[in-house]
Amino acid sequence: MDAFLYKKEIENAEVLDLRITPVIRTLKLKSEQGIVPKGAVLARNNSGEVVLHKQYDAVDLTGAVNATNKAFTHDGASFDAELSPRTVKVVHGDQELVDDGCGRLYGDGAGTVNYVTGAISATLTDAPAEESGAPTVTAKTIPIAVALRSADTSLNEGAEVINDAVSAVVLVL
Repeated sequence: MDAFLYKKEIENAEVLDLRITPVIRTLKLKSEQGIVPKGAVLARNNSGEVVLHKQYDAVDLTGAVNATNKAFTHDGASFDAELSPRTVKVVHGDQELVDDGCGRLYGDGAGTVNYVTGAISATLTDAPAEESGAPTVTAKTIPIAVALRSADTSLNEGAEVINDAVSAVVLVL
């Protein structure tokens, strides 16, 4: 026997979980980013404009790779937004330094990181061999919001996106 007990059509609608008080506001987006999709995680760049949250992979540090030099730096120019604490990692071969969330690097050596400017100073335990390449750094930006609606930044300068503030309970990156 086939029976149909209940049928309901559901409309596609935006739903906010009101058990958590939403912080809804508009933010100025950096122009010429293309379309910022609904649900995108957002970060603030060094100019105060909102950009897509990103992870930086394999950014080279500066320093002589000559089998004697152990000190390497980065001026922060490759990072266009503030770095998130506890996401910075300096790697060379099997040597690794990670940040402690307070601006210090520890592990196979020591160093410092300025999360606002992106400046990094790292001293490895063992000097990299010649021709082995410079140490690299990986890091993530600080997520500040999630886009509730999409926005096309190429249509008008100063486009704004409606967003909800990021909660550490809700978002794990």
